[in-house]
Amino acid sequence: MEQLSEAQKTAIKKSSSDRPRLLLHKAGFDEEFILGLNTQQLMLKRAEYLLIKNSDHEVATPVDPERERALYEHEQMMKKLS
Repeated sequence: MEQLSEAQKTAIKKSSSDRPRLLLHKAGFDEEFILGLNTQQLMLKRAEYLLIKNSDHEVATPVDPERERALYEHEQMMKKLS
C-alpha cells in the first residue's frame, strides 16, 4: 500500500468491505476466495490490484475523495434499507 497515493490509501481505508469485494470480483478474483478475506486482507488485495492495474501507466489513477465519500454514504443508506 506504500506505493499508492494518499488519496487512494484513504479511499481504500474508508470504503466498506462490500465495495472492495465487488471490485475484486469484477477483476476476476474467485468469489469464495474474496468471501474468505477479512477487512485488512481486502484492503491489501485491493491495493495490490490497483498497483497491478496501473502498472501499465506511469501515474496511478487519481481517486476523487468526494466521489468516494458519496459512494460510501450511498452504500450505508442501502444497508439501512435492506
